[in-house]
Parts: sequence; C-alpha cells; structure tokens
Amino acid sequence: MNNQTNLAATVQTSQAFSGIKPDYIAKAETELAKPGAVNEITRLVPPAVCDQVLSRLAVETPEIGKERAPQAVALLLSGYPQATLRTRDDGQAFDFQSYARTIGKTIAKFPEYAVLGMIECKPWAHPHLPSEPEIKTALTDEVTRRAVIISNAKAHKRESIRRDNEAAEAERIANGRGATEAERKLQISNILARFNRMDGEAA
Repeated sequence: MNNQTNLAATVQTSQAFSGIKPDYIAKAETELAKPGAVNEITRLVPPAVCDQVLSRLAVETPEIGKERAPQAVALLLSGYPQATLRTRDDGQAFDFQSYARTIGKTIAKFPEYAVLGMIECKPWAHPHLPSEPEIKTALTDEVTRRAVIISNAKAHKRESIRRDNEAAEAERIANGRGATEAERKLQISNILARFNRMDGEAA
C-alpha cells in the first residue's frame, strides 16, 4: 500500500483543494438543493444568505485536468484504509496504480466543486473503493445539484420579495382609509392566484 500512502501524502502539502465554507452556507445549500417548487408554504432561506450562496457558486471552476487529478485521487483515497480494498476473484493483487489512473482520467474531466462534493459525500452505499462508473455518476450528480441550488436560490429571493410586497400592501391598506373597490378586487385576485398555485403544485 506504499502507492496509496504516497498519494495520500500529497494532500497534506497541497493547497489545491480547500473546499472550506461556513456551516450556515453549507446548511443553506442543503436546503436549496431540495427538489420542488418554491411557493407560499416554502420555508425560505434569507435573501442575504441566498446572495452569498449565489456569489460563491457564480465563480467559474474549470476542469480539474490531468495535472491536478492525482491530488484529487489522493484526497479521495486517503479516506480508505487497506481493509476496504476489494480483492480480485482470481486471487491476484489489487492493481492500485491502474485503478488510480482510471479514476484520475474520469475526475480530470469534472470541475473542482463536483470533485470536492463527491469526495465529501461518498454517495456509494458500501465501504469499498468506488468503481469508475460510481465515481462518474457521483460527479454528474454534483453538477446537477449545483444547478438546482442556483435555481432555487434565485426562486427563494423572488418569493421573499413577493411576500414582502404583499405584506407591505396589506399594511398600507390596513393603516389607510380602507380598501377601495379596486383594491378589494386586487386582494381577492391575489388570494385566488395563491390558492391556484398551491393547487397546481399539489397536483
């Protein structure tokens, strides 16, 4: 296992993969990654936090590339002791170098954020080193997850603005001379539209 030890040691001196983010940002991203439409009953992430999430994810991250792929492989493999290596059915020794090259070629094609997310989550449901197809699926899922977070962060901001405007309008009418006929019709229209949207999501 000297090969694994050497690769893992690279991580200790490399600054290429920090991936550090505040806990509240991590929690917000977890909430924003949930599927489903954003509407009146959605528990919103505060707009200021959405802005921070969007600012963080707006940074373009290029593919890891073949130069940095060994570092990413090292970071992945450093979490697996020797006992978790799969043994070959024919009794031959595990070809660690070949395995590292194979997954390195796949990892090299994906951006850093996807690689970090995959390494952090380890979505495969077993304690062994993941296969190349499992790694590719996990990386693709991270790309999709990022797109969902961005979309939902924008939707949360829009819904927050809509709620604020609706509350301000209700307060204006309540503190004024009372609603005019036109304002009452607008209120009824807004209420009906709200229920229609909720019914549509329930269907």
